Amino acid sequence: MKDCLVIVGFSRIDAESEQCAVSSNDQGIWSFRVPQDAAQLTEQAVVNLDSKVRALVHTLISCNFTYDSYARSRSMLNDRVRPSDVLATLGVSFDRIMSSQLPSLKNSFKVDATCAAGLVALDLASMIANTHNAVVLIAGVDKSTAPKILKMFDTLGAVAALPNQYYVPFDQRRAGFAMGECAAMLAVTTASTAKANKLDVLAVVDTVNVQTIFSHPTAPSDPALAQKFIAATLTNSHRRASEFACWDAHATATPQGDQIEYDIFSQCFPDADIAISSFKSRVGHCMAVSALVETINAIQQLQKNYISPNFALEQPLASDARLITECVLTQKKTFIKTSFGFGGKNAAAVITVQ
Repeated sequence: MKDCLVIVGFSRIDAESEQCAVSSNDQGIWSFRVPQDAAQLTEQAVVNLDSKVRALVHTLISCNFTYDSYARSRSMLNDRVRPSDVLATLGVSFDRIMSSQLPSLKNSFKVDATCAAGLVALDLASMIANTHNAVVLIAGVDKSTAPKILKMFDTLGAVAALPNQYYVPFDQRRAGFAMGECAAMLAVTTASTAKANKLDVLAVVDTVNVQTIFSHPTAPSDPALAQKFIAATLTNSHRRASEFACWDAHATATPQGDQIEYDIFSQCFPDADIAISSFKSRVGHCMAVSALVETINAIQQLQKNYISPNFALEQPLASDARLITECVLTQKKTFIKTSFGFGGKNAAAVITVQ
């Protein structure tokens, strides 16, 4: 019988926690920068995990991330690439650091599911934790604000550009996302394993759902199919609409994506008193690691009984008070996290904070 999946530890380092302002580069594109390289972010994030949890990690699942932006930009700019640049791009420093800090590590996997990678990894972690009665660590580091990478996304029309374009999710003026950098780690296991090892349960994963609905390489999935996918996720969670504190949105500030997600929200929660907020307004779009850092942020907020507003939201795309512009106090502990990645990779999780 499948055991309940629980969250027993997390760690995050992002532009907000580093108090790093939005900046731009010579391409005139918005970005959130963390003043550390990929190796420093990795080491700081894993050391910040509870030592007891860290000692029990059996399996590591890494999200697909871009490692060190300096190394990647060099490899893109030069015909001849130094071996050290190749090693950095392949993430050898990440693997080395994680292995040195996880004494019980037996297996490692890598998930490549674009922006939905964190929740896809959570789904995989559920199967591994139940099969091996093990603690699984989902980890990711994204350092992707190198000029060449920003330019690549700009050619897709997905990135807001200075000086007069807005990166604010759910705002009528939104013109694209701001690239963000972060490190995030989430430790999960089964309830029985947590109890046997006397680990503190921080949250329970009521359900996690993953589905690929391919309709276009970059554009959002078919709205009707995506709505059915989210509705099925809510049904599987066995939670009433009145129990939800918030919808932690994927909303990236792209004109098409935000509207589709808001429409899905409105159909799934037509009358419920549930806030909708996007943490990307504060830290930018952290790409493959975005679902992890946003899930951790939602847990931390509901532990303290509040929901942070959509930062700088001044002209909401709809006249709906649930698109919050001020901090909301709440006693509810359940939230839904959604992620929509390139190629129609959809993922959603319902989580209840303890």
